[in-house]
Amino acid sequence: MMSHKKILVAVDLSKESDQVLETACKLADGDKSRLRLIFVLAPVMTSYPFAAGAVALGDLQEQATESAEKKLRELADKFDIPAENLDVVVGAPASEIPAEAKQQQVDLIVLGSHGTSGWRVLLGSTASGVLNAADCDVLTVRIKSED
Repeated sequence: MMSHKKILVAVDLSKESDQVLETACKLADGDKSRLRLIFVLAPVMTSYPFAAGAVALGDLQEQATESAEKKLRELADKFDIPAENLDVVVGAPASEIPAEAKQQQVDLIVLGSHGTSGWRVLLGSTASGVLNAADCDVLTVRIKSED
């Protein structure tokens, strides 16, 4: 089996992120320094439907980023992943994840997918976009619902 030296793990900070990280940790063969975590935060401007002049969007974006960084650190701590291997970026996941993978020179991207039927739904729009844009291997982890 191919051994991947550097693995980018894309998480959405939901409770299902644990499933993705468990798989990535197994692939790293116990060497957590090989793992790099990324969370892609939507720009505040596209997240909130209100008049741009009514509020300081820069402050909201900064607060959202700080909150995401805190949650990502908590998740990383749970899996003993080094703090220097964490990235929160603002943008669209389907483009930011492959861009980060290229910049960090990773050879595998691991991300979760909630599929039900059909290729797009099977992979999910983010996973499908990452798969099409990535220059490296992509592994999608089928998320098991905890009903």
